[in-house]
Amino acid sequence: MPLPPLIQTGLGTLLSDIIIADSSKAISILKEHFRADEITKGYQDSYGYAITAITLGLATPDQKIAFTQKILHSKITRDFAEPIEINYLQQLAQQRGDDLSSLRQQLNQLIKYKDQLFQLKQITQADLAALLNYQSTKPLTQSVLAQLQSLTKVDETLAAFLSQNDLLGKAILYFFHELIRKDEHAAKIQAALQREGLTLSEQNLETALKTAQDNLNQAFASQSTQIVEIAQLQHLQQARSAWQTRNQLLSEITTQFSAWRELLNHQLEQLLNGVAQLFEKKEQVHNDIKNIKSIIRHLVNQLEKTINRNPNRSKNIQDKSWTEHQFDKPARYQTEDLNNNINLEMVYIPAGTFRMGSPENEKSRSSDENPQHQVTIKPFYMSKYPITQAQWQTLMGNNPSRFKGKNRPVERVSWHEAVAFCQRLSKKTGKKYSLPSEAQWEYACRAGTTTPFDFGETITTDLANYDANSTSDVGNFPPNAFGLYDMHGNVWEWCADPWHDNYQGAPNDGRVWEKGFFAKLFREKRVLRGGSWFNVPWSTYSAIRNRNSSIVRYAIFGFRVVSSVDSPKTTRINYQQR
Repeated sequence: MPLPPLIQTGLGTLLSDIIIADSSKAISILKEHFRADEITKGYQDSYGYAITAITLGLATPDQKIAFTQKILHSKITRDFAEPIEINYLQQLAQQRGDDLSSLRQQLNQLIKYKDQLFQLKQITQADLAALLNYQSTKPLTQSVLAQLQSLTKVDETLAAFLSQNDLLGKAILYFFHELIRKDEHAAKIQAALQREGLTLSEQNLETALKTAQDNLNQAFASQSTQIVEIAQLQHLQQARSAWQTRNQLLSEITTQFSAWRELLNHQLEQLLNGVAQLFEKKEQVHNDIKNIKSIIRHLVNQLEKTINRNPNRSKNIQDKSWTEHQFDKPARYQTEDLNNNINLEMVYIPAGTFRMGSPENEKSRSSDENPQHQVTIKPFYMSKYPITQAQWQTLMGNNPSRFKGKNRPVERVSWHEAVAFCQRLSKKTGKKYSLPSEAQWEYACRAGTTTPFDFGETITTDLANYDANSTSDVGNFPPNAFGLYDMHGNVWEWCADPWHDNYQGAPNDGRVWEKGFFAKLFREKRVLRGGSWFNVPWSTYSAIRNRNSSIVRYAIFGFRVVSSVDSPKTTRINYQQR
């Protein structure tokens, strides 16, 4: 029986940095170094690390912090949970609508089978030959779930979660590669292959391919085609294809799960015990205080309703730093007629200077919000609401949204599709419309405030759509001081900027912070702001940043548009830091 796909792929990633020029000669070298018992142990440990990371990714923020402070002695970053929350859990919730609250407890039960998985008896020459030429992209999780199903019953929802975008298989591959990469075997294998002249660099491979193709063309021209020329060209082409497949897969999983590398600095058994102890205590406490939390939340909601009863939102009870600027005046609008009685309302945003990013004392802040810096913004117009499904349908002729409703925000649109909407809107109106720069978005969201949210220090479900089951109609919640709605929650909103890991070197004039040529690449990550219906409260504050590939479409991604002001008549405003 050949090696399972997961093991075959994982061993192949060990060769991702080199290209095998002659697989037949390389097999004997690989056979000397690939021991079945060591590979079994590597995969068992990788499974343990993967289950630990996925379980922590499902934990609440306070559980993550408690775990990392007690076990890892560090503060966990938001990036740690992002691969689970954005790329897996959200998609499953959107597709199935299942209750996913029990997944963490079920994952903890699966860890006990670690030492019964991946029991390799031997690795044959046929396995190694297949390994060198492996080009499959089949889901890898299924081979692990098949082993688990033979040992225990795996709940259907849990299996669907672990299979979502091949989560479990890719996570195991990530940890396996990181573990083996540090082992002496990887270095010895590469050294032996290079010593025997069996490896090629990418540049040398392309040269060899060109030479083989030229030789073959000459052979055809002279009508003396040699089988060896054809075989050599096919062999080189196969080597390149296999290497590209391995390299691409490894690059994808490394990019996605790189925040998990910290776990490898700690012993696996310590991590497993820490997770079990932490969640066991947390579940006991949770059951005791559930009713108390419900009562407190109800009281807070009632209080916030009282505070925010004035629909004009002319004064912020918790943050009075901006009231002197008289934002209680009626907002200034311009309206675009999109046809079919569908209009687009644009709100005038006055010029001003503000502090972008989060202060060091802000709860749940992340390093990508550093350094807080002063930005001066020119006046502009911004759409009053996220672009709705009716507005999208009128201009684009379709509706990609999962949660249908003409007044709900359009979602499941990629960054490129949002840009296409702006281009079509510009052509129709004769005005230049675009996605907001990240600085414009945060300035408009804050509306002069310096607190985490535009309405103060805290947020409740009476003020924004978060921690919910779907999107809601735009305009259901109170506007901010500029007259903008749904800046917190409902949908993450695409910005024009490519992603930067922090604000070092950011422009101070509010323009889009480009990266040059590489920002134009199809898969470049772009910025999203504001949080969504799916997120917890700490993922919706004014300074929070998110990013994703410009081609993805999730039911939590929408956008709004901006346009310039030709002849601004405004007084510049300076918003001081707290």
